Amino acid sequence: MIKIFKKFWYLLIQIFLTFFCVFSYYTKIKKKINFKNLSEQKIKKILSNKKISNLWIKFKKKQKKIYFASNAGGVNIKDQKLFFFLISFYKPKKILEIGTHLGHSLNSMACAKSYNNLKNTSIDTVDIYDVNKINRYVNNNKIFSPKKILIKNKVFNKIKFIKSGSDNFFNKNKINYDLIFVDGNHTINQVLKDIINSLNCLNENGIIVLHDYYEINSFKDLFSKIYGPFFALKIIKNKLKSLRIIKLSKIGDLLKNDTTLVILNSK
Repeated sequence: MIKIFKKFWYLLIQIFLTFFCVFSYYTKIKKKINFKNLSEQKIKKILSNKKISNLWIKFKKKQKKIYFASNAGGVNIKDQKLFFFLISFYKPKKILEIGTHLGHSLNSMACAKSYNNLKNTSIDTVDIYDVNKINRYVNNNKIFSPKKILIKNKVFNKIKFIKSGSDNFFNKNKINYDLIFVDGNHTINQVLKDIINSLNCLNENGIIVLHDYYEINSFKDLFSKIYGPFFALKIIKNKLKSLRIIKLSKIGDLLKNDTTLVILNSK
């Protein structure tokens, strides 16, 4: 009973903060975003690319020698596959990650960059903590920090770790990006701000990927699922009518159905 009360109280606080956030940020949503033209069919074709598939096999074999942290809240191997293939196929020059956490997604991005010889591609990864020093999942010598994973894989080149909250980062940021991965704080108001800020620094034909998107179909779901990304996109879609959400769980066996990644696109 106490646990339910705490969750309900937490939900009320989020609703209050969301109303405040909408009032402050809603006008910042652009009326039109020129996303990279993607579809479920196009993504399936990318994930079936034979040349990239061979590089992916090479990547997976090499990771067996890396001591990763437990996958608590981290991006799983199926999700890593999407980033590896997207970067290998589109070769973006500027990549941004909001929420470094364990470094799993960062590693797949960096390896894709290296394996495809993308010397001009850079990756900025933002986290409120210094993930290479303060991380409860990498608190012993047997587990590698995100930076150590990259060094072990020999892909620590043009990777910038930024210790900052995402609000503060975006307020100071003057760079536009080709690929942005949003996986920071999952409260409604924070996801809302992170997506709006990402939309506003996305290059033309850019890609935004969002993690932990769960459909909320009942009141019960509020207590058993992460609901921030779902409601944040609901709010944004009220203004950005052309916004389309590509659910990668629909891709099938190429990524498996348990992925919670979605790609933002236009109708």
